[in-house]
Order: sequence, then C-alpha cells, then structure tokens
Amino acid sequence: MARSLADHIVKRAIATAIGEPPADGSDLPLGHQKLFTFCRPSLDPGVYGIEAIQEIHAPNGETLSVFNYDSTASSPQPVSLQTFTVIAPQFQLDPKDINSYYPPDGHVDEGRILPHIVFNDPHVPWQRPAFSANYARRLPYQVPWLALITFDPEELAVTAEEALGLGIPDFDLKQPPSSGAYPMSVGQFLTKVKSRANYEVIQRQQNGKSIWKNLKSSPDPTSVIFPPISVIEPLFPKDSVLGVLLSHVREANVTGLPDATHGKSGLYSIIISQRSGPMDLTAPKSQVVHLVSVEHMASTNFDDIRSYGRIGMVSLFSWRYLCVPPNPTSVISIMKRLGDQKQMLRPPQQLISSIRSQPGNQTDTDTDPQNGPRLLAERLSLGYSISRWRVATGEETISFIRGPLVPTLTPREPSNGADWPDSSNSGKDYQILDRDLGVMDNTYSSAFQIGKLMAVSDPVFASALFRFRSLVQNRAASSARMTVNGVVPASTVINDAFKAVAEIRRTTKGNCVPARIVLPSSSAVAPPLRDPSILPTFQRAIKSAVALQTSAGEAIYSDYNLGKSNNSDWEIIHKWISDKLFLAGIPAHYLITDPSHLSGLPVDYDEGQPIALTSEALRFFYIDDAWMDCFIDGALSVANHLDPGDDFVRREIKEVYNVYLRNTIDPAPVKPPIPRYGFIIRSLVIKAIPDLRVTVRCRKATGPGVYDIDDSRAPLIRLTKIDDFTLLALLDCFPEHIHDITLSQPPHQQRFTAPTSPTEGLAFPVKQLFTSGAPDGPWPIWPDSRFPNKAQWFTPATRMLNLLPMAQDLNSGMRFSEPTRAFAANIDPAIFSVILNDDNFQLTILPPLLSAPEPYPPPDRQLWANPPPATPISPAAAAQRQSHIASPDDLNSVTPSVHPLSMLQPILSHPPSLNPSATPITIASSAALPTAAISSEYIMSIHPDYRGPAPRPFTPVFPPQKIYSARDYLPTTPIHRPDLIFSIHKNPSAPARDALLVSLEVIIPTNTTAGSDEPLLQTPYVGAGARMIHNHRLITLMSAPAGGQDLRVKIAPRSAALGQMVGLSNLALEDASFKLAACAVAPTRTPRAVQVHGLGHVMRGVCKVLLVERWAFASGAEEEAVGEVDVLKREGGDVDGLGNEV
Repeated sequence: MARSLADHIVKRAIATAIGEPPADGSDLPLGHQKLFTFCRPSLDPGVYGIEAIQEIHAPNGETLSVFNYDSTASSPQPVSLQTFTVIAPQFQLDPKDINSYYPPDGHVDEGRILPHIVFNDPHVPWQRPAFSANYARRLPYQVPWLALITFDPEELAVTAEEALGLGIPDFDLKQPPSSGAYPMSVGQFLTKVKSRANYEVIQRQQNGKSIWKNLKSSPDPTSVIFPPISVIEPLFPKDSVLGVLLSHVREANVTGLPDATHGKSGLYSIIISQRSGPMDLTAPKSQVVHLVSVEHMASTNFDDIRSYGRIGMVSLFSWRYLCVPPNPTSVISIMKRLGDQKQMLRPPQQLISSIRSQPGNQTDTDTDPQNGPRLLAERLSLGYSISRWRVATGEETISFIRGPLVPTLTPREPSNGADWPDSSNSGKDYQILDRDLGVMDNTYSSAFQIGKLMAVSDPVFASALFRFRSLVQNRAASSARMTVNGVVPASTVINDAFKAVAEIRRTTKGNCVPARIVLPSSSAVAPPLRDPSILPTFQRAIKSAVALQTSAGEAIYSDYNLGKSNNSDWEIIHKWISDKLFLAGIPAHYLITDPSHLSGLPVDYDEGQPIALTSEALRFFYIDDAWMDCFIDGALSVANHLDPGDDFVRREIKEVYNVYLRNTIDPAPVKPPIPRYGFIIRSLVIKAIPDLRVTVRCRKATGPGVYDIDDSRAPLIRLTKIDDFTLLALLDCFPEHIHDITLSQPPHQQRFTAPTSPTEGLAFPVKQLFTSGAPDGPWPIWPDSRFPNKAQWFTPATRMLNLLPMAQDLNSGMRFSEPTRAFAANIDPAIFSVILNDDNFQLTILPPLLSAPEPYPPPDRQLWANPPPATPISPAAAAQRQSHIASPDDLNSVTPSVHPLSMLQPILSHPPSLNPSATPITIASSAALPTAAISSEYIMSIHPDYRGPAPRPFTPVFPPQKIYSARDYLPTTPIHRPDLIFSIHKNPSAPARDALLVSLEVIIPTNTTAGSDEPLLQTPYVGAGARMIHNHRLITLMSAPAGGQDLRVKIAPRSAALGQMVGLSNLALEDASFKLAACAVAPTRTPRAVQVHGLGHVMRGVCKVLLVERWAFASGAEEEAVGEVDVLKREGGDVDGLGNEV
C-alpha cells in the first residue's frame, strides 16, 4: 500500500519501454470529472428466487426441456426454488460508506454554505426505493431514500410534555442527546412513536405483512429525531419529487489523492442539504446536520399528525459545525496562511529566535553567557528536540533526539569521521556526544532500537530473517571448511575422473604400478572460522551464499519484475526494507519528535508577544539517510545468534540491496524510486477536505536559466494521511527539481452554496455550461437578466432552496444555440449540482529561484554498508544549512591519501624474513606495489597527556572548510615539555582485509623540514622516547632519516626479530597507542586562519602528521595505506583541567 504510487510509476515506465500503452485504469484525464444523475442498484432489497431451465438437443433433432417445475401448467410451481436475499440499509448506515462531509465536525463556515455528504459507494442514496414501486416507475429519475437537513439545536429540543405526547420511550429530560437524536429500537419506533412516516404502507407490498410483523418486533437499534413539522413539511410537498435534484454521482480521477492508487478513478455519490445555515448572524451559532431516511414520506399525510407539532424521522448520521457571520476564517484563508508560514520541519523561526536571545549563565569554562542559548537554538534549528534519557548507571538526564525527517541535508557519516560503523549489536555505537553542551545525541541509537523493536514485533519478517540467516551461515561455513581442508566437491571429482585416468595412461604408457607406500597424513583439526587464516575464505563463502539466495535466476531479484527469488524468505526481507524506506508502519511520534515542529503562529501574532502556537503548519523536510540506515541495521540485527562479532551476513544483505537500488529495472531506464524529500500539512483543511489533491510537477532545463515542465517524471511516490488533520507527502526528488506543488479540492469534495449573494452588492453567479464548443479558459457568467426570478430561488426566512422556480428558470434561461457553441440539456441533478458549486480554490507553491544553470541530479540512494563515494550536493540544499554543531568523538579524523615511496624510507636495512613459528606467507619486495593504493584501516589522534582527546574536526557540506574544536591544539611555550599521546585505533567500520599487517609508522615533521611544511617538534629530540600505552604485544622503534627532516616511530610485533613478521589477530591489533615523552613543540612558522567552533576564524599553526600502514598479502605483494592528521599549534602556554599552568 505504501508503495502503490511508486509501483505505478515503474509499471508505466516498463510499459513505455516495451512499446505498450500504459494501463491507467481510467479514461479521465487528471482534473476532469464525469457527472451522473443517479446510480441505481440492479436489484432492490427483498427476497428473490432463481429458476433454472435446461434445454437438451438430441442428434435426431428432438428437444427436451428440463426445469425445476412440478408440472407443465401455465403457472407451474418450482419444485425447489433457490432463493437469495438482497439486503440494504434501512434504520442504520455503515460509517465506512461515508467518504466525507462538509462542513466537518467543529468546523467554522458562513451561513450560505449548503452542507453535503459524500459516499464511497455510488449506490447508497438509491439502495432503497423512496416511494412505492408503482409510483416510482412514473418518475424520470430515481428518487433517493436519504435527505440531508440542517437544524438549529433548539429546533430538535423536545420538552417533557411533547415527549409524552409523541411516545418517546425512555425519555430523560435531564440528559437530552446533544445531537437531538434519541436512541431506541426499530420495534419501539414503529409501535410507540405516534408521529412518524407512513411505514404501514409496507403491508401493501408482496410478503409485506410478514415484513411489517418482523419490523415491529425488531430489537435492532436506531436513532430518531423529532423536528418541527413546520420545518419538514416544506421540504416534502405532496407528490413532489424535486428532492431528486439534490443528489447525484461524480466520477473522478483519484490521482494525487491520499492513499489512492495512481491513475484509478473513483465513483462517489453526493447528497446536498436543501436548507442552509442562518445568514443574519451577528455572533457564531451551532448547527446540527442530520442524514435522515425519507422512506414513505411521500405517502405521509401531515394533516393526520399535525396536532403533535413534531414528526419522528430516522437519523442515520449526524454532525455539528459552527455557523458564523460572513467573511469568516474559511478554508481559503487557512490555505493562504499555510502558504505564508511555510518553512522547513523545525519549530517556528520566531520561537528559535526568542531562545537564542535569552540570557544565559556564565560558567568557569565559558565566559560568554550567550553561548548556551545560542548552541541550543542551533540544535533546535537542525530539527532536534530534548528527550529524557536514562544512562546505563541508572541516572536520568537529557539527550538530543531527532527523527528521520530533518530540515537540512545531513552528512552521510553523522560522526563526521572515518570511524562511523556500518553495523552495531546494541545501538550504543551510534551515540554521539556533544561536548560543547555535555548532552548525548541519541538520534541514531534510538533509530537502531526502533528498527529492532519493529522487526521483532513483525513475526513474519523476523521468522524469514532467522531462516535466511541460518541457511546462509550453514552453507557458507560448510563451503569454507571444504575449501580450507582441500575437499573437492563431488561434482568436480566425477567430472574430472575420466581426464585423470586418461592422463595417467598417457604419461606411463600403460605401465603404471600402484604405489604401495602411502605418506602419513599431515591433517590436523581445522581452526575455527574466525581464525585469521580462514576468515577471508569464510567471508567469500558468505558473499557467494547471499548472492545465490537473493537472485532471481541469473539476475538480481526485483519486486517490480515477474521473476521469483531463489529464496522466498528474501522476498519478505526485501519487501520489508523497501516499505520501511517509504516510512511505512513507522509510528508518527518517531517521525516527528516534537509537536512544535508542526505548529504555526496565530494570525494576529505581533513581535514581542508571548508565543501561542496553533495547529496549522506546512513543513518541508529531507529524509535523513543515516537515520534510515541505522533503523534498517537494527532490524537486520535480529536473529544474529550465529555471528555475534562482525556480522558479515547483515553486511552482505545491505550490499545486495544496494545492487538493487543502483541498477535500473529492466527493461525500463529507471531505478527504484526512493523518497528523498517531502512535506507535511497539519491543518483543519485536511479535516474539511480529506481527499485534498496534491500535484507535484518537476522541471527540466531548456536553456541557461530557463526551465520547463517535465511531464516524464512523477515525483510524488507516497501520499497518505497520518491522522484526520495531517497529510504526509514523499517525493523522490530534491527541491531543485520541483517546478511547483499544487494543493486543490478534488471534484467530489467541493463546497456547495445557496443561490444568494456571496458578498454584499454581488449577485449569485450562474456559469454558462456547454454541451459542445466549450471555450478555453474560464467559462463566462450569465447576466442577471437571463433569470428574472433569481430572487425567488432562496427563501431567507426558512433558509430553504425553492427548487421549482429555480429549476424552471435554469431550464429556460440556460438554453442557447450558436454556430460553434451550444447548450441543449434539461436541468437534471448533475447540472443542478454544478450550478450550486462554489468556486474551487487551489494553493500553488513555487520553489525559490536557483543561481545554478540547472538542477543537480539526485544521488543514488545506498544503505551504509561500506563507505560509498561522495555524491554532489545541490546549492539550494547547501544554502539551507545552518552552522553545524560538531559531533565529537574520542578520535580525530584521519584522511586516507597516497604518498610516494620516496617519502617512506624503511627503518630496516634488509627485507623482512619469516618467523619459523609464524604461519608461512610469501612476501614480495616492497618495490612491487600495485597502481591503486589501499585505504587506511587505522585512525589516529594526538593530544597532550594532561588533556583528553578533542572532538574531531568536522567538514560541512557548504562551505567545505574544516571546523576544529576550541580544545584541539598544542601550546608552543608551555612551562614543562608535555608528553604527547598518539592514540591509534582500528577503524571499526573498515572491512576485513585478507593480509598481514607488517608495521605501523608515524611520521612527525620537525623544524628542519625543508619547504613550507609546518613543523610539530624541535630537533634534536632529547626526550625519553616512545613506549606503548596498552598493547604490550607491540614495541616502538624510533629513527630519524638522513637529513633530519622528520622523526619516525615504527610499531611492530614484539616477537618479531629484524626482518621477521608475525601475523596477529584482529583483537591484538585493535589498539596501537603510544606515548612520546618530553616533546618540545616547535614555534609556529607560518600561521594560517582556521575555523574554530565557537571562536570563528583564528590564527594557528597547522602540522601534518602521517600514519603509514604496511600490509603483506598472500599473493606476495606489499601495499601501503597512508592517513593524515591535522595538529594545531597555538602560541603561548596552557592550563590543565584544574586550571593549573602546565
């Protein structure tokens, strides 16, 4: 259901690609409608019988008729009559039949509006005959059995004396019903109520007496109102069928309607009230609208019941609205206000500005009292809200949280570094600490937990994932063990057996003697699958098993094609992930984390007043890909009982789904649509117009700065109602691609008005209608002289339409004939409804003008499995960015880069040799390097020992300039030479590598470095040297190459002698941090302006420290990966955490 629009878009593209006309399911163009006078069911309610006759023809020409009659008489009786009953509502109506009604409950509108109700079923108003069958046959149209009537609440108030005379059962004067409808059973209504319609006429029908008897004893509930006869009698004059003009059927193309299938058409029946609200009001007044049954009202003699003063009528549905004086706050004014206050999904800008201007508290570490409110306002402007959070130790505190709908484009890696993981088992890896405010950001951690909770709550998905994981894990484990143990598959042995025998005979010429001596077996117990020597083979086996199970034959599985997946469980997993990318099933309070995001300012708001938010908002948003990735990662972490460490199966599932996302859907040249942008409307308009039509059109560049509508694209891929007041729209394009967004009333939910002056001094307009030769553009209005009796169309005293003079005037006045244009039709219910239609308004939203020559293409959506390549970011999205708050971590970022080998002189003078105790691996010369460098697997940060690591620098999308933390620096003139901590850790998101780590080498620039490089340390280095901090399996070796341009610290395994190499497990190499004692920081040679968070542009010395990784592969090749870390120097001394000078 969530992807119905996207499915239709893809099916249209496929049909176009193969040359077939797209099957839209509707012959109505968008924005068009068909009108019908009525839609009568094929059968009226009642009992029917089926008579069967069988004709048998013999070869000789004889014919025999066999039928279920007991004789051949002229009026035979069936031997066994097959009967069935056609049931239609009579005293109750299913609420599901009601599509909408206007004005809705609690809505405010002016008195000239004629309430109306819309049914999903086009047959509802004609499911029962309103008159006897003989009378109905003489009518030109089918008369509805329902009518809509508007009442003042006091008109339905019944006194105790009236209740006694009317015979209302169980009447309670103290608690009268608010709607004026008294509950009772059908039997009580027909036997105890003395003033009602003439239901006794039922006895004249076939089997009428038994039907009447059953109705009088029926316990079925119903509701009855007792309006004054003086109000009802004018609506039902004797033998009048003019009420037929107030009901009709409309067929509309439902494209662009919430939760509607693209290209389909819908049939809706509509009933209009003949009575409006009061128009001479000076203060608002409540109105009650009832949908009543008018069955047998035509045969009711009002003279017989006039003494009661009231008449009982069955009420099938009712609602209330507020009628106000002219020029109220209407749907039109609300839509205008929505357009004026549109913004991105965050609290109103005035609210954020008021928080930013609040006085803050000065602290010991922050001398600017405005810093706290400013940082909080920045978080709010980025769409965050504050939530209660309980830490692992049990204390309660606050945290930042945000849903997948965000006001700006978000970084692909939220932690702004190379260590953002692609999977987690608990979600804690996705927590980000804001050190400036001391508050944890639980946005992505909560996304993981929500995904896991929703996956566990879906037994179909969880079971499919469990079976899929188990199958892949078992097959991959078996394949890996066979490969490591040298076991050849049986099929290979059988296929190669003949060749092997032939080769033996050829080489031995038939003189082969069987060997009698068999060498002893050297086999041993196979190591576990997590052993470094087997792990790469196991990973390849998992990749192969997942690829096989997720394919459809030879191609990748796609639910848009007819091919079935090799594994039926993958179809369930694939559909679940696809639906969740469309936000299907995700509760609304996870999508929108704070009510203020969907609140607007009142109309009469003045600057400086207290802000009282209203529930009227139009908000645009981007979809945070990282949030959705963490959500899906949490869902796929379910059933991970066989791979608790690095979850290879989960990663391969994401990789396979990424292949599906980045490939086109054969044979169409389109990729699977994925939401990237959207908007939410929270307004009374959605309640008033439930099927509000949304039309989004894309544009294409036709020249420099010139754009035209791109009809080939349909960007709206989901449109759904979250609740009665909220509409969610998802688009597969960015705002740069949008030409316009239009919100309009659908054909079946337009207002109807009484034929009175809409404004003082302006007559009720009657549009010219055309049966042929209609002009382009708006149709003209008839002059008042065409209808001399227009003043008699409506009676203000009774607030009723005078249908007879109005129909006569329209019949005579609207007919005209011209050579090219003509109107030749009788005034029927369909045409009458068009005359009463109010103006149809729409809101069109235009995107901002772009300075770029053409929109950027949208990047391919990929799940975060391994770091994808960078994608272009559009200028409009970059312009939306605020100053971003750095997302700190314990490590600085390390940017992988490539450096020539001449810069990396080896410390050892001879090539490495193998340790006899280690696993033998052939190592080639270091000169044999491939042309493409490998990526770095380690990340490094540098800080003095008296201060912890600073938040890593963050590079925003626009402008692309690094932003450093205010604590990220080394002093150049401290009192004592500090020890520098080189914190080196393995990147948890780096993929496993089938190679051994030979060494790590840190290259530190010194003040004798030639050129313009900024030195970090003074030479000569006279400190106590370097030593490992935690990992004592490793040792440090220091050297200074000839020329003294830099200082090098090499890290190697402790057990390795010169030229030897030992393979260590991944766990043994997780931490390679060391301390370099008593470092003399060099004075700044060339200060540069850098961006420091909270301080703006300041002058710092910027040093480049390199981290070189040397890897040895089983093929014999050696490769190097080089990472780079920025270290800032600040002139002057420094203080520790207690404020002491150091």
